[in-house]
Parts: sequence; C-alpha cells; structure tokens
Amino acid sequence: MQPSVPEHTKPSHLKSSLPLTSRKVGASTPSLITTLERHYGPDAGKVLDQFIVKSLDGYAFYDTNDTLVFCNPAFAHVFKKPQNTTVGLTFSELMRASFLDEHGLKLDNLSVDEWLEFSHKSRRSRPFRWYELQFKDDRCYLVSEQTHADGCVLIQLKDISQHKNREKHMGYELRKLSQLSMVDDLTRLPNINAFSTDVEAELNRCTRAKVPACLALFELNDFSRIVDKHGRGGGDAVLVLIGQLLQDHIRPYDILARVGDTRFGLFLAEVDLPLGRVIVARLQHALDQETLVSHTDRVQFGVSSGIADGGVNSTFESLFGNALNDIKKAQASHGREIGYHDAMASYYRPLF
Repeated sequence: MQPSVPEHTKPSHLKSSLPLTSRKVGASTPSLITTLERHYGPDAGKVLDQFIVKSLDGYAFYDTNDTLVFCNPAFAHVFKKPQNTTVGLTFSELMRASFLDEHGLKLDNLSVDEWLEFSHKSRRSRPFRWYELQFKDDRCYLVSEQTHADGCVLIQLKDISQHKNREKHMGYELRKLSQLSMVDDLTRLPNINAFSTDVEAELNRCTRAKVPACLALFELNDFSRIVDKHGRGGGDAVLVLIGQLLQDHIRPYDILARVGDTRFGLFLAEVDLPLGRVIVARLQHALDQETLVSHTDRVQFGVSSGIADGGVNSTFESLFGNALNDIKKAQASHGREIGYHDAMASYYRPLF
C-alpha cells in the first residue's frame, strides 16, 4: 500500500472537504455548483462568474422572450458593443444592429429579414445545435446553442477565424494544385485528366439530350526526327504551334486538350460523323499549311488524325481507343487518307 498524502501537503487548489476514503467509484457525478461550493464555499458563485467574465469565449443567456438577460464581455465584443448596452436587446435587435455595422454580421445573398426568419424557425427547434456566424471583417465564430425545457437559451461563441483562414488558404492551394494537375505545362491546354473528365460529362449530356458527338485525335508524326534535327526546343515549339492552330480553328465550347506527348484530343458535342469528318479535314488542312520558322530555322512537320463518333453506349475509353486505332492504321499505311469504317475516319500527312 502506498502511504496516503497528508491533506496539509496538497496544493490548496486540490484540497477537498471530503476525505479520499469517502470517494466511491461509480458514484453519481456532482453538479458544477455543488463542486464549486465544495471547493470554494460561499464564494462559489463569484468564482464561476470570474471564470465566465475572463473567458475568451462568448457566453450569453436568452430568456423565454428571446431577450438577452446576460452576456460576458467576450460576447459583447463579438458584436462591437458595450456589455451594458448589449444586455436587454432581443436576438433580432442585436442581429439587425450588427448587420448595419461595417464590421458586423455578413449574410451572403440574404436580407436580414430573410436570415432572421430562417433563424427563428431554427432556434429552439432542438435541444442542442451548432452553426457559424461570419462577419464582414472576416471574423468567424462557431455558435453552440443549448435550449432548456422552459425555452431559455444558453449560447457559447468560439472564435474560429484563424482556423477558417487556414482552411481558406488550404482550399486556395488545393485549387491551384488541382488546376496545375489538370493543365499541360507546355501548351497550357487541359491535359488528359481534365479531358477525360470533361468528355465523360459531355458524353452523358449528349446521351440524355439524344444528340451526336465525336472525338478526334491529332498526332505529330516523327517527333524524334524533329528533335534530332532541331533540338528539343524545336520539337516543343511545334507542339505549342499545333495546340494554338487547333484552338484558333474550333468553336469556343469544343473541348481541346493535349492528351499525350505528341497527341491532341478534340471533343465535338452535337456533331455527327459526316460533319465531324469535314471539321477534321478542315483542321488537317490548316495544319498542312504550317511550317514553323524559328530564327533562320524552318521546321516542317506532319500530323495524323482520326475521328470516332459516339454511339449510345460510348465511353471516353471506347471513343479514344477507336480514334487512336484509326491513327495507327493511317500511320502504318502512309497514305494521305484511308477509308472510313465503323464510324471512324483518319488522315495521314507524311513528314517531308
């Protein structure tokens, strides 16, 4: 057995009027008031008041008429009002006054009357609830609201502004990272991740609307030969030029992306295969006319293209695969054009 610690050797804040031997495991937990009275005697009320007054959290008590009958300084400070003029206001009066203040309550897309109507329906709707209050100076408070059976309400406000600012900053950084992960560094066009996501969404829309759609691919031929002759910079410049040319010759709402090292994808919503063939031929012709001129260097290039139309059960993968197979057949044949088959067509232009 360990020797008991004499009561007089304990710190004063740990002394208890009850001997340790009288405490029973599993006994009912005493109330806060009882505990404070046990520790502080007749000064228990003053001690509790000091805790609340000095707290950095806001505390307030509303009576059954929704009139504020008590608040601590921290609560009054939230609304930029003196404590003595805050007590006595109804909930609606305090919120209206705060809304009119330049640093006061921020209500996105709601008038103060609409917000109060919603609040009155929510207040006292359940014994305990949480919500947030935002202010025009970017402060934010977490509100915990506890309703007694008689209709009185105890409120606690906790400042979570720093947490929300960190959350906002993290959200901004995540959006930046997300955008970077969806954009090709070289051409600044969407990449394969963005393309697949957008095409799937558009395919679903076209299916619901019962309208046609096509997916075309354009591939730079003999990229390694261009790099060997003109350097990596020359090859990259050709890719950028192809992206710009395609972008300049399509509709604003067509989806264009760089979907591989030397490959570009184009999704044409509400375009059937015959019209898609015409569009691809026009784009192919525009690319055929181009030669990259860099200082005294002239870079000739060739591009292969293929197109597939979207049927009832088409997916991004099936469309992409069909168009890609068509390009491979065109490149293997080295012909200017091969025949259309199974809703697919392709073109090939030799490098030199």
